Amino acid sequence: MLRRKREFIQALICIALLFAAPILISAPALRRGDLPINLDALTTRAPWQEARLPGREPAQTSDFVPAIDRYYPWYAFISEAAANGEIPLWNPYEGFGAPFLALWRTRALSPFSAPLYSSLPLHAAIGISVFLKILVAGLSAYFAARRFHFAPPYALLAAITYQTSGLLLTGHWHPASDVIPWLPLLLPCVQRVLLGDYRFWPYMATIVGVMALGGDPETLAGILLFLLVLTPIYSMRTYTSRHLFAAFSVVVFTIAVGLLLAAVQLAPYIEFTRHGILEGPPLNTFRAANFAMLLAPAPHSNITDASMWLPAGIIGVLLVPLWLAVRPFANRIRRRRLEALLFATATVLAVAFIRVSLLRRIPAFSHIDVWHFAAPYPLALGLLAATASTEWVHLDADKCKSALKTLVWLLPIFWGGLFAGTLVAMRGAAYSSVSHSNLLTSAVVAFAVLILLLGTAIRPKPTVTAYTLTAMAALCAWWVYTPGAIITPAQQVFPETHFIRTLHNQDSRIAGTARLKQWPLSVHQIAQTHSPSGVTLHRSARFMHQAGEQPDLLRLTGARTLLLTKHDIKGGFSSLRPVLNIQEVFPSGAILLKDLQAHERARVVHAGRALDAAASPQIRATGPPLIEGGTLPTEASGARTASAAITHDAFNAVTLDVSSTLPGVLTLADAWYPGWHVTVDDASGHSFPVDLAFRGVEIGDGAHEVTFFFSPFSLQLGALISLGAFLVVAGGFASLYRNRRRA
Repeated sequence: MLRRKREFIQALICIALLFAAPILISAPALRRGDLPINLDALTTRAPWQEARLPGREPAQTSDFVPAIDRYYPWYAFISEAAANGEIPLWNPYEGFGAPFLALWRTRALSPFSAPLYSSLPLHAAIGISVFLKILVAGLSAYFAARRFHFAPPYALLAAITYQTSGLLLTGHWHPASDVIPWLPLLLPCVQRVLLGDYRFWPYMATIVGVMALGGDPETLAGILLFLLVLTPIYSMRTYTSRHLFAAFSVVVFTIAVGLLLAAVQLAPYIEFTRHGILEGPPLNTFRAANFAMLLAPAPHSNITDASMWLPAGIIGVLLVPLWLAVRPFANRIRRRRLEALLFATATVLAVAFIRVSLLRRIPAFSHIDVWHFAAPYPLALGLLAATASTEWVHLDADKCKSALKTLVWLLPIFWGGLFAGTLVAMRGAAYSSVSHSNLLTSAVVAFAVLILLLGTAIRPKPTVTAYTLTAMAALCAWWVYTPGAIITPAQQVFPETHFIRTLHNQDSRIAGTARLKQWPLSVHQIAQTHSPSGVTLHRSARFMHQAGEQPDLLRLTGARTLLLTKHDIKGGFSSLRPVLNIQEVFPSGAILLKDLQAHERARVVHAGRALDAAASPQIRATGPPLIEGGTLPTEASGARTASAAITHDAFNAVTLDVSSTLPGVLTLADAWYPGWHVTVDDASGHSFPVDLAFRGVEIGDGAHEVTFFFSPFSLQLGALISLGAFLVVAGGFASLYRNRRRA
């Protein structure tokens, strides 16, 4: 009874300690209203330069560029949509508009996003989201270790190793951070299935479904591959293989049901891959030199590189000789379980190294990289550290002597080879910040581990050993990733500068210089023709390609305002100079101009050119547009001038009033995309592409009220599939609890 009480108290202490990391990272930012993401590089860009704090020089690093260009603007858009009472299906700010929820990586349906951004201020929502991700990762790993019968302090060691991995401490803005917190929960489920208890499949399906909503298809693919590899290895290494076929079938079925649970997200994404692309950052090739990051980690290294995961397992790697020394005396089930997990992790990483180029040929996984397969790595190394240390402190005297004899020669060979290999790798390291001082810190950690092993050999203290190793793992992670250094002061987060206020007052879509690709203006509710987030519809890309050669085509986009540089004005835009009216010249050199001949965003045309499928479509800045629907003459016949005024402009719907007109086509300079429907005077109409990229609808004689609204069939189909999968899973849970009651 006393032992159970002591274990209960230890469990409470361990769970309390798992709150420490998320509190230390998110609490300071929440208290001051700051942002736990490094956006320092933002103030190097023209629209925000004037807000740079005196004496604060932003670090020139590309590590957080995706957070600036893509992820923070997406957070802001979800928050804005919630404030407006809208579902974020369509983003009208970038390009000529683009699907939002369908991108998947926007995480609009993630459990770490949807409940928070709909009810809290943006910065508070981000801070609490970070807190929850790190906490859930730690608690999930702790729960898995406890299910594997580790004592609370050793379960804490495994949990802290996983909780303080780089992607959670500093890359929590990346979609992968919404996926990996749930990974450890899959391990106990696999174990139950392999034991023949197939009734637990609803738990696994639910976990897979929640991970799928996380928003990172590449990391999800890596984890599911790990699960499929782990199941047969786990079965053959740990249990009898007679259940292997049935268990593997259950796992495959469970993955399928879990993905169907997320069909409300996956179906729109599949549709998007047919009509657009999400451009990603340049892919990094993992080389042998990157292994220098294991013992000589460089703080603030690139979180989208596989080497970012390596420092998370430093304690586990240093304890490999200990594990090999105690392995002959270890608990058979625990030994086989650990080795199955390590072998599956190594197998998946090996497949990634060898075949990742083949996976990139799949359209949905064109940005997949080795690091997407590394999610199980810190968990496996954490469980290795916990297993090796717990077996070590529980050896009797004779077994301890035998293990020491092995450790005396094995540890110097292994550690020596490890540090020597690191020195060799450092010579070819791609990271200039990798230095011998980084390696010295790891040497100090290794020395501390050695002292601990010697002390516990003389006088074993299980609890002290576990807590000491846990503290070492946490301190190493904090030194490498320095999460406290990635906070951005509130006044530096997309500040409202004079530049921004001037653009906002234009009340027009902004076009012009290619530098707009680096200026994510959507945070300030400013629409632009470029897409800093990298979302590109194929039709919009074809239009912009022609506009790059014929800048006057930008007049068709509804962009009355141009932002240009002197180089632009002397170069591609020189032909437009007579009709460009300078509004302001900014200190950065950017010039704000008004195009006096630009079309309105909405207009009525009475003539059109049919698209010739056999020829390359040629868009014209003047004259009849290209029409892919409707029936219009090639020349207008003196029709009355008609005006179209936008009376309601929301994310997912646009309503226009058209004055009295002859039959024609109402053209809206917003992107055409499947799922956009239209009504004319409350009667259903047919929306079709105009000039490749834009929307049009045929209207008859007289005045009309026209409404374009976005209601994609893929979303409706996905919702129905998700509902069906939910009912199947609910039935599985009902059956499970019914059987428990009978038992």
